[in-house]
Amino acid sequence: MDGGERRAVEAVRLLRALVDQTMAERGSKNMEEVAGVTVMPSTADAEAVGLVFDTLRYNAAMGLLLGGLGVDALEPDDETNAQFVNVVGKPERGWAFKITSDGLELLRRTGA
Repeated sequence: MDGGERRAVEAVRLLRALVDQTMAERGSKNMEEVAGVTVMPSTADAEAVGLVFDTLRYNAAMGLLLGGLGVDALEPDDETNAQFVNVVGKPERGWAFKITSDGLELLRRTGA
């Protein structure tokens, strides 16, 4: 597996972790119920898939989820991010993202 494939796999694994966590928090049994739900990836989410939060590999995975895989698996939640505008160390893309239906389709297509 080359570096690009590894990054794509890490991105999909991170998305799967975010979806699973959201489903568990909401008591959802159907993945479709989390489309449009806001998530805020954390250190624990990154570590769950073998990444370190806010490192080059993690940021590459997030970049892929934000359109780098040909679909917007996540999209920035501008309204929620506006609440964090004065937070020190605010990441370039913001803190909060919405899970998209395209992201859920990506998980189905990849079998993740």
